[in-house]
Parts: sequence; structure tokens; C-alpha cells
Amino acid sequence: MSNLKKSFLMGTAAAGTALVAFAFFSVLAVHAACTNPATIPTGFAAPCPVFSLSATSVTQAQTLTLSAAPQAGTNYIYTTAYVSNGSTWNPYTLSGNNAYPSYSSALASLTLSSTQLSSLSLGTHYAVVWDWLWDATAGCYKGPGLNQCNTGEWRVQTFTISSTYTYSQAPYYTYSQSAYTSGPFISISPSTLNFGSVTVGQTSAVMYATLTNTGNAALTFASDSITGDFAFGGLGSCATTLAVGASCTYSAKFTPTAAGTRTGKITINDNASNTPQTVNLTGTGVTSYAYSQSSYTSYTYSQAAYYVYSQSSYYAYSQSAYTGGCTGTCYYVSPTGSDSNSCTQTAPCQTINHVNSILTLGTNGTVVHVAAGTYSNPTTNKEGAISSRITYVCDTRWSCKIVTNAWQVQGSYTTIQDFEFDGTGTNQCCAIDTHATTGIWIIGNKIHDTASGCNSLSTGVIIFDAEAVGDPATPNAGNDIADGNLIYHNNCGAGGSTPNNGGQHAIYSVLSGDIIRNNIILDQGGGWCIHSWHKVTNWTVTNNIVANCRNGGIVLGDDGATGVVHNNDTITNNIVVNSGNSTTANGGIDFRACGTNDFVQNNLMYGNTPSNYVGGSCDGATLAGTQSGSNSTTFVNYTGTGAGDYHSLLGSAAINNGTTVCAFGMSPCVPTADFDGVTRPQGAAYDIGAYEQ
Repeated sequence: MSNLKKSFLMGTAAAGTALVAFAFFSVLAVHAACTNPATIPTGFAAPCPVFSLSATSVTQAQTLTLSAAPQAGTNYIYTTAYVSNGSTWNPYTLSGNNAYPSYSSALASLTLSSTQLSSLSLGTHYAVVWDWLWDATAGCYKGPGLNQCNTGEWRVQTFTISSTYTYSQAPYYTYSQSAYTSGPFISISPSTLNFGSVTVGQTSAVMYATLTNTGNAALTFASDSITGDFAFGGLGSCATTLAVGASCTYSAKFTPTAAGTRTGKITINDNASNTPQTVNLTGTGVTSYAYSQSSYTSYTYSQAAYYVYSQSSYYAYSQSAYTGGCTGTCYYVSPTGSDSNSCTQTAPCQTINHVNSILTLGTNGTVVHVAAGTYSNPTTNKEGAISSRITYVCDTRWSCKIVTNAWQVQGSYTTIQDFEFDGTGTNQCCAIDTHATTGIWIIGNKIHDTASGCNSLSTGVIIFDAEAVGDPATPNAGNDIADGNLIYHNNCGAGGSTPNNGGQHAIYSVLSGDIIRNNIILDQGGGWCIHSWHKVTNWTVTNNIVANCRNGGIVLGDDGATGVVHNNDTITNNIVVNSGNSTTANGGIDFRACGTNDFVQNNLMYGNTPSNYVGGSCDGATLAGTQSGSNSTTFVNYTGTGAGDYHSLLGSAAINNGTTVCAFGMSPCVPTADFDGVTRPQGAAYDIGAYEQ
């Protein structure tokens, strides 16, 4: 275990101990020259608060934003903040860059909703976070100014909650601005969009603000503008008018031009009485991160027990966590490089294929760093090993675009991470096609518009080991992972192709031991979204979002030629909705070749045709805990396409209704972090779907 991981684990334990051990924190105080809160409770330390509150006094009907920024140096914020409520402390999770699970090395923030504020008592409250600072001389983490290794410092701020004031002219008259103002009136949520940390020159994911007309007349939009390092995302739904009671969205994206905190705002002009409306925008520009091979090798991986894979170890690999140069066997690729170069950081090669032809496997594995740009027709055939993988990583997530043809993977123990696969106009069959391999990890990629000619047959977006079926030379093929991928609008989408059991499938798994989790699969044309056939057993499918799949959601299948049925399969915590059709009638989860010891539990399902489950009881599989919902009660913004926001809506049946139950011999089987890298669980139980609330 690396020193980094040791320090973090010890620090987490220290933080937990501190919380339990006191009524008010007893921590060493070292006061620096800075401005501290005016009121500091006895026992609290306050040398240079590292976070701020958006207000010092709020009502229970308002919101309150906590923003934590590390101090100078390689410093980390523990992303669980605590707010006092009487004699207890309520934990809240800040959104940061997840430099290490539960820690942020950049700005982290959280907005407490009016519902959350209403759950707190009136009066003064204390908010605290735990702060780390790396001491290079001692080689350990310390709280700022503290000389003891593996200790941090509590940071404190105060705020006051007052009751919501309702103006009453008379016992029968409650004043409401939107109700008694003639004409339209606009409310906006959230009022601030925080894009977190984004590499300078790169563009963030799109974020949304929702406008609602709470007035008594239709709204007419006049103009809008956006400032700073921000631009409209082009995915909002607001048009020229907005009816009474209706809502629409504005979208924005962030492209920092320099390092540090960047701010801007959206201004909206219309005929509402409270025009103009504004949405505040904030984000942090960061410089590119170098990747450390020594930290990468902190993965834990075991071939035993049906290829048990450690999700928490995977999330120890975070680009933002690495601040040093390559310490292992590394190669570099850039569209501005040359294949006559040495493939070093200062003299990169130009093509992935050339690096594959010259790379050697290091003792601790080999990492190929790929810079932003467009690449075509990659084929890789070098073999990794269980303890020394070959990893191809796009250094800035989704900025490396693979076009023209699928990535042909012919070497085992290979990882492909953080690329974008864009098949627009090329009619390529698929994105990633593996050939008689084992131990392939497909992680964190964005894949869309493959098979753009529509009605592609006998293919998949991600194909695991199709050529290994029936091949006696590859009896151990399989044991692959698809984790945290965004897959949408392939094979012309659900509305652009004919449902077909032999059509293009989003993830095509044909051998044993595969793990499919934390993926978001949407708008799939032709075939199933998650498809198993031939020799699949010991299959784990957990915490995926599967929606708008033309032929069906998930299938446990067998072609009849191999006579293999599904044994020891775990299908849990998935959201499977609005999939299937009346022609092929495959529904949400289709049981075609069930064996024994299969667990199908705690999936959230609705809107599937002809039904959520097709094919009976799966030979006595444990079917339990199925949740229900609707588009409007489950997701923040359901569109059925890649333009939606599929985080769980507050109050969704997906929240705290997951399970950790696994098929026999397959434990642990649920991921310990979500699509965004947020640690699971956050509440009383695991959430269902790819996101943890």
C-alpha cells in the first residue's frame, strides 16, 4: 500500500475518532495570521479557515452553500462536512475532484437545500471540515502547523438559521410575490452552477439550471447572455415562451483559460416582473496532471473467486491525484507527434498503433498516455499480465476521439480508459472489439453513434471475446470489466432502427466472469442494451442505468448450441426503464437460459414492454426488492438520450434501496464508488443506478 493510501486511511480513522470522542472538538490549535469567524466555540481550532459559507444568516426556506478550498501546497479536504444540530453532528458530502476517494485537492462545495435547513434547529450552528497538508520532509500528512504525522486539522465556520417569515395581511391573506404579481414570475434552481476542477483549455460536461414560471401569465424571453470562461451548452430546452407552471432548462459549459477560480454568470431578460434573472457560474481551472505509474500499481486485482475486482482500488486511480512524472514504463502519444520519435513525454509518437508495435511490458505494468486529439483505426495486440497491465489512458477525459473503425484489442490484461468513441458518419460496427482475450477493462469512456448506417446485425458497441466461443485454445477467456462508461445513440438510436434479437447490442458479453457496472446505456437501436449469450456464467451486472433500449434491456441468453445456462449470476441495483417493444417482446430483463444460484434483486423498473420481467421466474432465481417509479420521480432530467441528466431526484425510489447481496462465491459484487467517483454508500444503504445521491 502506498504512503498516500496509508495516510488517508489513518486520517479517516482519526476523523471518525474525533467525532465520537467529544461534545465539542478537542484539537490542537495553531493560529496563523488570517481572518477567522467572529464566534469560535470553545475547543475549536481556527487557523485560517479553508472554507466559506455563502451567508452567515439564513432562513429555513433559503439555501446555504459550503465552499472548501485547500490551502497552498499539496493539500486535501476530507469531503464529508459536519454541521452541528443540538448535541449531534449531521454529515454532508461535498462535491470535489475526488483526488482520492472522500478527498478533494481542489475546490469542493455543497448547497444545503431548504429541506435540509428545515431539518436543523433554529439558532447558531457550526460547520466543520477536516484538512490535510503534505509534509515532504517528514513524508506524511499533517494538519497545518502540526508536527504530528497522520493528523489533520478541523476547520470551522458558523451560521445562524432563523424561521421562515410569512407575511400575513390578515388571517386569511398570505402574501406570495409570484401569486399576487400580475404577469409571469420566474424562479431558478439551482442559482449557482459549480463545474468543479477542469483542465485549462479543456471543456467540462454540460450543467443545467431549471427555470419555472410561477406567475399567472405566459413568459416571453427577450435575450440572454453569458460571461467569463463559460458558454451556453446548446442542450437547454427553453424556447421563446414559457407557459404558466411550466419549466425549461438553460445549459452551460466551462472552458477555463487560466488556472484558479473562474466566475461568470448567465443573464436572462424577459417580460417577468423579476427580470433580469441570473445564474452564477463558478469553476476552477487546473493545469494538466502527470500520471504516476507507482501510484497506478496500487490496484488490487485477484483472478481467484471468479475474478474478484476491487472497485475501491480502481478509484485509487484518479488523474487528478498524480502530481509527479512517470516513474514506471510509460509511452506518450499526441496528434502533433511523430512515429519516428522515441514516444517519450517530450518526443511523443503520433499513433497508438506505433506505440503498440514498440512497447515493452514493465515490471509494474505499462501506461500509454494519449493527448487530446483525433485518432483512427487503433489495433493493439501486446499482452499484459495479471499484476502488470497495459493501460491506454486519455490524459484529459473524453478529449481523445477514436473515429473510423473500432479499437481491435488482441492482447489480454489491457485497460482502455477515458476515451471518446464517435462513429458519426463512418458506419463502424462497434467501438471496442476484443479477440480471444481475458482481463480487459473498459473504463470511463464515452461511446456514441457507432453503426450509423442503422440496422447493423451481429455486432456490439463493446464486444467481449466473441471469437473465443468454442475455441479450445482460449478456455480462460472472459473475466472482463465494463465500468463507468456512457453509451448512447448507437445503431441510429431506439427510434432509428428495427428491433432485432441479432442486432447491435450495447455491451455484448459471451463468456464467464464478466463484470458490468456503473454504466449509463441509453437510446440503443436494434439489439439489447446488455446482452449475454453462448457461455456466460458467474456474471455480475450491478448499478447500471439502462433506458430506451429498442429490443430490450438485459438478457440472460444462450444460443442452444453450447447448452450452457446461467449459474451464479448477480443482477442487482440496476435501473431498467422504457425498454422493449411489442414485436420482439423482450421487456426489461429477459430470462432465456437461467440455471441455479442466480440473484436478481433490488432493480428499479418501469415502462418496459411487455413487462419488467420476461421468461418466468428464472428457474427459481431470487427475485426480490424490485422498485418502481416514473421519469419525473426518478431522474433529474430524463430525455431517454445522451442529453439528459440521470442523477437520482431527491425522493426517488433509487435512493437507499440497493442491496449488497451477491450470488454464491461472487462477493463482493457491488461497486464501492459510483459513475462520478462518489463513495458508496452515502446514506443508510446503497443507491440503485449508476449514481449515488
